[in-house]
Amino acid sequence: MARHTYQQVVDRLSELQRTGERRPAEVVELGRWLFQEYKPSALSLPFLPCGTSAAALDPSEPAHWLLTEQVFLATLDVKDWDFANQLLSTLRRKFTQSNRVDRLAAMLLEAQGQYRDAGLVYNRLIEAEPTDMFASKRKIAIAKAQGQTSDAIVQLNKYLDIHANDLEAWLELADLYLRDSLHAQASFCLEEAIMLQPHNHILNQKYGEIQYTLGHYAVAFKYFCRAVELCTDYLRGLYALKLCVGRLRPDVVGNTGRVQKATETTAPPSADVLDQIDLLATERILAVTNGTGKGAKVGAGDRQLPTYLRSTVEEWLKEVAA
Repeated sequence: MARHTYQQVVDRLSELQRTGERRPAEVVELGRWLFQEYKPSALSLPFLPCGTSAAALDPSEPAHWLLTEQVFLATLDVKDWDFANQLLSTLRRKFTQSNRVDRLAAMLLEAQGQYRDAGLVYNRLIEAEPTDMFASKRKIAIAKAQGQTSDAIVQLNKYLDIHANDLEAWLELADLYLRDSLHAQASFCLEEAIMLQPHNHILNQKYGEIQYTLGHYAVAFKYFCRAVELCTDYLRGLYALKLCVGRLRPDVVGNTGRVQKATETTAPPSADVLDQIDLLATERILAVTNGTGKGAKVGAGDRQLPTYLRSTVEEWLKEVAA
């Protein structure tokens, strides 16, 4: 660590804190140097105003405790229990009656696999504050870690009764339902998620895939179209459209001359629309794989996929069209 200076360490930790980038090993290394190895002197500390990097080692400044918490959380990722306990003790001495520090203590227990003890702490926090989102989510995480999917689903539903605008919670619940092949319930969760973020192409795509699995091909078709509309040349959406067209075309042909009882949402598109979308999807897939589409960006610039991958795509398109 001799290659680092105090200013560099504090600036780097502050940068990672600001961006949310997860580099636990680096954070622990920098934190250990800052809190255990660095010996400040009157001349070594930069003369900076309050609230800047000089406050990192000043216990009277919030910046000091934010960095302490940041390093503590990183120790959980790398399983450095000794350093974690040291930092937690420091926080506990400063904040003797703090729900935030209690949550950190529970996270340490959770990281060490002491789920029962961690759950007791979270329960106490929830009893004191029923709307404590963090404690509720950690309890759900404990249920998942123990393989208790049903319990996690029950807890998530209760959580969403209070926090209905939590997009991540709806997506988490959808994934739990999908683990148990409860596609109808997962479909409802995605509907709620789309209402919160209607312009998210990934959510529209995922909802379409669930509808496809349920056999609702006309509905899936509409959402795949929406996903491609929101994200030009979105390959996953284009592939899905090709598959959907193959499922819908026999139904459209078979229903000719017969009255079909279907709503506007569930009614399949006409044969002409299917043909046009099929042709467009094929054209765009080939354009992307050949490096000429908007979705063909790989790394820093546009370039073609490897020849063997392009050949695989072309063969797949022929099979789907057959």
